[in-house]
Amino acid sequence: VRSRAFDWLVNVVVFVNAVTFVLESWRQITGHELLSARGLAALGRLDMVFTPLYCAEVALKIVVLGWPTYWQDTHHRFDFIVTTATVGVTLVVLSPNAYNDPLLIRLTSTVRLLRVFGLLFNLGEWWTVVCTFVRVLPAASKLLCTSFLLMYTFSAAGVYLFGGAINTDPASPQFAALKGSPFGASDYWANNFNDMLSGMVLCFELLVVNNWWVFVDAFAAVSSEWSRLFFIAYWLLSLNMLNIAQSFLIDAAVEQIKDVEQEEEEVRAA
Repeated sequence: VRSRAFDWLVNVVVFVNAVTFVLESWRQITGHELLSARGLAALGRLDMVFTPLYCAEVALKIVVLGWPTYWQDTHHRFDFIVTTATVGVTLVVLSPNAYNDPLLIRLTSTVRLLRVFGLLFNLGEWWTVVCTFVRVLPAASKLLCTSFLLMYTFSAAGVYLFGGAINTDPASPQFAALKGSPFGASDYWANNFNDMLSGMVLCFELLVVNNWWVFVDAFAAVSSEWSRLFFIAYWLLSLNMLNIAQSFLIDAAVEQIKDVEQEEEEVRAA
């Protein structure tokens, strides 16, 4: 139970459970109707294959580690609560009473699949990514506020300069100018500065350089060629933001890798 092999065995069970859950849910994922009562009952029986395995895992860990040691670990608490809840719901559903909806078992089992995220923490590279993300959060929060302010400012300016320029009125000259363009052919009419919310969305799309030239050409066609300066200015400022964010991530990643290497050297020296 304390060995690495036992942990990987449990991880394999969790992974197989996750794969079967996705296969079972494929009809809902692809937009089809929910399963019938017979189908849900069949899935409930399949889930009963995994429930005893999780119960055995919990029981073995409690016996070997002891209850006080077992309960101190947050992951163990989560496993115990979810496994106990799954067993309780299964017994209630299978017993002759008014609460015999197999969907309850499925909903409880869905929570159990959160353990899949625990598999990622067994990968050293993934843990490095997580720690890097946490390390960069303080600086990133300020950068996000600045980016939001930049998008808000340009959105407000865009509403003032280009509000109403993009529209779907068949009688308007702007619609005629864009109908045969890549903008109109791609049905990008919702990307405009007609209101603040639409402007914020458009600024975000420009931030990630998503079809940048299509939007710029469209606004130049319905207003003036000088409008390109507006988008160029926004691109230059947002590009600086992205470069700063990239530098933060690189610095945090380098520091995290150094910390990991130092910890490994200390472990080898001990």
